[in-house]
Amino acid sequence: MLFLVYLALQSFIPLGLSAIIQSLSIGTQLAWYFPDNSTITFYYLLPTEYVGTSNWEWIGIGFLPSSSSYAMTGADIITIETSSGQTDDRFASDNGYPSLDTSNGGKNSLQETQQLIMDTYTVYSWTRQLNTEDNDDLSLQINGQYLTISAKGNIAGGDIAQHSSSGTSSDSIVLAYDASPLTQATVSQNTNGESQSTNTNNDTTTENSSSSIYISVAFSLGFIF
Repeated sequence: MLFLVYLALQSFIPLGLSAIIQSLSIGTQLAWYFPDNSTITFYYLLPTEYVGTSNWEWIGIGFLPSSSSYAMTGADIITIETSSGQTDDRFASDNGYPSLDTSNGGKNSLQETQQLIMDTYTVYSWTRQLNTEDNDDLSLQINGQYLTISAKGNIAGGDIAQHSSSGTSSDSIVLAYDASPLTQATVSQNTNGESQSTNTNNDTTTENSSSSIYISVAFSLGFIF
């Protein structure tokens, strides 16, 4: 089951544009859309009941070429502290601690990072250029196929601690571009609740929102049946 936070995401995605959502083996969902031909925005959906709990204090997702083996080495990694929403751009030079891009002589390529807390899901979002011109970032392509690696763990000393062997997974994804309002859906639940949206500039707003369960891999804001 895929929970789609419809009204909450309405403020993020312009009317008429579509996003794709895919379940990850670790028990979360990743969604994305393309604001233009050179930019991608990601949404990482985590069940709110997991936020800040043991082995879910941080979550991470890494991108590798589709031909890669299931390993961290060379992965372009994003980590998120689930309680604060702190989102970091990292690189794994080996199967160990992924360092910040900025500590490797690179740059933080993540823009407009936000956290949206809801009853059912907490949504973390970030935007980046498809080609960031940073050696620590994987160049992405519309409709490109990639291997993703996911991990989760605890915070120690104010930083991400090593994940357990059971706290990882991998998935193959295609960053599909869907310009049409694909709305194949079976809506089995609609819940009204309060949401809190926070960005990295510490601006916070509260608004009413709803979430729907979709048996679908795509949604389009402004078009719901």
